[in-house]
Amino acid sequence: KKLKIELLPIQKFLMRVGKIVSVTNHPDADKLYVLKVDFGDEPRQIVAGLRSIYTNDQLLNKNVVVLFNLKKANLRGQDSFGMLLTSVKDNIVKLLDPKDAKIGSIVSPRGIIPKPKADTKAQEFTKLPWKVLDHKIYINDVPLVSEDTEIYAESEDGATVA
Repeated sequence: KKLKIELLPIQKFLMRVGKIVSVTNHPDADKLYVLKVDFGDEPRQIVAGLRSIYTNDQLLNKNVVVLFNLKKANLRGQDSFGMLLTSVKDNIVKLLDPKDAKIGSIVSPRGIIPKPKADTKAQEFTKLPWKVLDHKIYINDVPLVSEDTEIYAESEDGATVA
């Protein structure tokens, strides 16, 4: 009889550290940027609704945490291959900061190895029990890290991840 090991819900998602290497305004949407994010092995286009929050200059060359294995989305005619992760409290949105984690490195709760599934959905990810406390991000009381670097959240306690 085979032993079936249940995956934790977080394990089906792959998060990686990337660097924003180009920022352009979406040609057909006032709130969207079209970004190119480098992961060391492959650049990806990601469309992000951050124009009311960050300037082009604030985003260019910024290191970010990206939900990497999302189903491809088409946002007003532009393909998006991932989602920049943010902390959110009282409708104030701040990008997660991977600090000095290496470009391309995997982000996960400490000690938990991702077993990514293809074409995951953002809604499933944001429904997970995220919590920000003392500018660190937790899921089920386990901190989010890249290797040994804890991921930083600018938001106040009680924020969630989206």
